Parts: sequence; structure tokens; C-alpha cells
Amino acid sequence: MRAAEWWTVLERSYSWQTSAKGLPTKNRPSQVAEWMRVHRRELTRHPAINDEVEYAQQWQQWWAGMQPEWRVLNADGWPVQDGIGSWESLTNPGKNGLLVVLLSLMWWRTVATSATMDSWTSAAADVAWVVACMANSKQENSQDRQSQGLEDSSHNLDNQPGSRRQKRKAVAEQSEEQRQDQDQQHRPKRLRQRGV
Repeated sequence: MRAAEWWTVLERSYSWQTSAKGLPTKNRPSQVAEWMRVHRRELTRHPAINDEVEYAQQWQQWWAGMQPEWRVLNADGWPVQDGIGSWESLTNPGKNGLLVVLLSLMWWRTVATSATMDSWTSAAADVAWVVACMANSKQENSQDRQSQGLEDSSHNLDNQPGSRRQKRKAVAEQSEEQRQDQDQQHRPKRLRQRGV
């Protein structure tokens, strides 16, 4: 799956909620700050990137700087796609989190030439890996809690019709096609069009 598809899986696991906490701003490209301040309500508008090489370098430093401490960087400054650990530093669901990363990656792609295309490809692959790991980790944690009985009790009110447990069960029984349709509706149109 692509990064945006994994993002929809991850956001669904957060019930499409939005965190008040945002991503780190250290080394964040100025275009991202501008978009958040001026264009945020219009996903179809994005800031001008006049120097793609500078944007690529800033984006890479921003992305590398927000990674959990257990992720090491390779010789090119990209996080290595290996290891296991907590994703707490990137757990910011909704419009203040990885959506901003995906959008800023899409902006870069629209201006990328041979000067930064290899870097963009590395960035897109790493973002997809991170989001997939986060989604899988969230699903595994949920399954672990269920198997330990933390969310399952046959003697409580959660089993009553209309309860959260019953609603979750109904959602889990939705066909995969229905889920994909729901994910498409929540994924910003520009991301769907760009293939991110």
C-alpha cells in the first residue's frame, strides 16, 4: 500500500480524531509553516517552493528530527527502515500530525526534478514504512488488549445492543470494500489524485 492508504488505516484506528499536539517544528520547511498559518483550510492550495533543493534538504532534516530516538540515520541522513520501538513521538492523529507530512511530501513531488527525485523517492518510501509500522503496531496493541481481556467481558454493559462494543463489532464486520470507500472519503482529494 501507499503512504496515504496506510495513513487512512492508521487514522481509522484513531477513530478520525485530531490531536491538539502537532509535529515538531525544528528544521520544518518555511513553506509548511506558511501553509499551516495561511492555507490550512484549503487543501488544494499549497505554498510556492522556489528552491526545490533547499526544500528537500529542510524536509529531510525535519523528517529525520521527528523520528523516535531508536531510529538511526544512514550515511545520507535518512532514517534506516529497521528496528522496533515506540512511535509515541509521531502519534499525533488528525490534521496536526502525519497529514501535514503527507501534504508537504506531495508539494515536493509537484516540483521535483532530477535534482531531488531520488531524495523524494527515499522520503516517500520511508514515510510509507513509518505509517505502515504505526498502523500495524496500533492494530497489534488493540488485539493484545482484547486477548488479555481488557476490552472483553461477557458480564458487563458493553455487550448490550447499541453499546460501544457492539458498534465496534459491527464496524469490524464491514466488508473490506466498504472500508476502502470510507477511507477514500476521508483521504484528502489531492492525495488521492497525486497517488500519495
